Amino acid sequence: MVPACCVLLSASVVAEFYVAPDGDDAQPGSKDAPFATLEAARDAARNVAGQPVTVFLREGVYSRGATFALTAQDSGQPDAPVVYRAYEGESVRLTGGVAITGFGPVTDPAVLERLPEGTRGKVVQTDLEAQGVTDFGEMKMRGFPQPILPAPLELFFNGEPMTLARWPNQGWALTGKILDPGSIPRHGDTGNRPGTFVYKDDRPGRWTEASDLWMFGYWCWDWADEYIRVAAIDTEKRTVTLAAPHHYGLKEGMRYYALNVLEELDVPGEWYLDRDTGRLYFWPPGPIDNAEVTVSLLEAPMVLMRDVSHVAFEGLTFECMRGLAIQATGGADNRIAGCTFRNIGDLAVLLGDGAGDEGEVGLLGCSVFSRCYQDTVWNRHAGTGHRIEHCVMYNLGEGAVILGGGDRLTLTPGNNAVISNHIYNYSRSVTTNRPAVWVDGVGNRVAHNRIHDAPHTAVMFWGNDHLIEFNEIHDVCTETGDVGVIYTGRDWTMRGTTIRHNYIHDVHGPGVHGAQAIYLDDQASGITSYGNVLVNVARGFLIGGGRDNTTENNVLVDCDVTIHLDARGLGWAADNQDIMLKRLEAVPYQQPPWSARYPKLVSILDDEPGTPKGNVVRKNVFYKSGSANIDGHARQHGAINGNVVLEDDPQFVDPGRGDYRLRPSSPVFELVSGFRPIPFGRIGLLERETATQGGREL
Repeated sequence: MVPACCVLLSASVVAEFYVAPDGDDAQPGSKDAPFATLEAARDAARNVAGQPVTVFLREGVYSRGATFALTAQDSGQPDAPVVYRAYEGESVRLTGGVAITGFGPVTDPAVLERLPEGTRGKVVQTDLEAQGVTDFGEMKMRGFPQPILPAPLELFFNGEPMTLARWPNQGWALTGKILDPGSIPRHGDTGNRPGTFVYKDDRPGRWTEASDLWMFGYWCWDWADEYIRVAAIDTEKRTVTLAAPHHYGLKEGMRYYALNVLEELDVPGEWYLDRDTGRLYFWPPGPIDNAEVTVSLLEAPMVLMRDVSHVAFEGLTFECMRGLAIQATGGADNRIAGCTFRNIGDLAVLLGDGAGDEGEVGLLGCSVFSRCYQDTVWNRHAGTGHRIEHCVMYNLGEGAVILGGGDRLTLTPGNNAVISNHIYNYSRSVTTNRPAVWVDGVGNRVAHNRIHDAPHTAVMFWGNDHLIEFNEIHDVCTETGDVGVIYTGRDWTMRGTTIRHNYIHDVHGPGVHGAQAIYLDDQASGITSYGNVLVNVARGFLIGGGRDNTTENNVLVDCDVTIHLDARGLGWAADNQDIMLKRLEAVPYQQPPWSARYPKLVSILDDEPGTPKGNVVRKNVFYKSGSANIDGHARQHGAINGNVVLEDDPQFVDPGRGDYRLRPSSPVFELVSGFRPIPFGRIGLLERETATQGGREL
């Protein structure tokens, strides 16, 4: 009999295999005699031709020391998928780490001397090497300009990530006078000269014995973070010299903190690893007896699918790894549904190749941002029709999902989707340009997700014809400035994306430039934004001098600035024209299908390309908000009309509870001719049992 949790997709009998932590691969893989490993179940499924296969994982923790690899021979068929799923009602955890025990008091006088006096009876230690943990990973430069690399070993206590000992414990120190900004790679300076700055506080004077001291900071801009090792501290001159240059050089008054400092292990939840002795020092935030304490080990993807189709992972928990959980390249119609991704050093799911060499596993190579920035027609071969849906993702180190798919040269869509996922506390290690969802390629969809609590962006998109809709996003951009909740920039050709029916609220960001809800940066063009509800945001829209952008039928409430539309392509951003031309010439914009899909691109070079022509800003409603800043050139060459600054009550259904539906009697419908009701009630997470049927959205 087929269990109730197994859905029959055809008249074929579903073949079932079972895996359990106490199973044995020599057994037949039946419910009463399960396999021990996913590999055994995979191999058994290969022998089942032409019928659906379900591999049930029974309750427990499955330690993974290597990648679970699937290839084309492991594919299902459209009416006969292969599904790996948790048995109904049971918790299944796939972990890339191990539990550690053996904690005891610190007795080494040299270590006690380095610990802050008030913590010496509270910090405990354990020997990792004695427990078989000898690979600690490497602390490397990470951040805005750097590759996404596996994180070094991390520590988790009862399912929460702990903090590598740092100063200050909260907030930031600020750089003092800059004695040498160092080389500036962003400007082509390859001298590799590290920077030196004066420190303001006396605290670094305590770190004279620290042998592997690092600093994390926003060294020049509020949107460019980086971890850099400290080469030297001069306590007499009160200077810090870093071991490598920052991408943009150093600037005075910028935020940073020091980390990996035994002398700063001074609050519950902090820890430090002596990589020479293998001893881990920890101030547990609660009783350590009977607590679950784990360290991450696995650096390779936990699951790797290459040219696999019609395979699903359902109801599983992926956790405690240094790298990413699932990578899929090529193939068609795979699903990741109802899974939990947590306590991961990098990100949850990568659809497509990483940013390095062709065919490479994982994300080694140049940074994802740099790869797309330098080569905007790069195809990561993500396959088609894949769906990531109804998952929960949190405590992730470098973003959550990279959603590739489609071919920009031919404008072939990928039709991949990230639907109804709850994503929060992502980018906890690398904070900038590691969004909840990174989208590139052509024709992919990000919809009905709830995204919140993160230092930088929620959605970054590149390429063409994407659909970003029905998402609720709030409390992001908390640590970075000059940032967008939904962001793209610096390309005339990345047209056709629609941003509609999103609810973005409670976003401000630090620094002079703060945060914008929808940020079309540096002449981004051809984007349509309509039906969005933006509440309590520093700036609703920033349209940075682009062309042919349509912004209409949006509702903005309690925004400091509603819409900013400038002509930067005629001013300072004219220096970007070489980049803009390079990206234009990279695509066949004067040939089909480009010439038919985007006819305004065909003659753009003969039409004052730096002028913000063709922008439409109309039928937007502003309530209790600041002014709009719209450049005269944009007004002259666009259509700016029909927008209403509302003085009367808009008659929202229940704004105190976050319900911004307009009542039928709202004055908006009289004052704004043709204003279309926004389907606010459909925004946000979908109910799983009613949202899909047979793997397709209703």
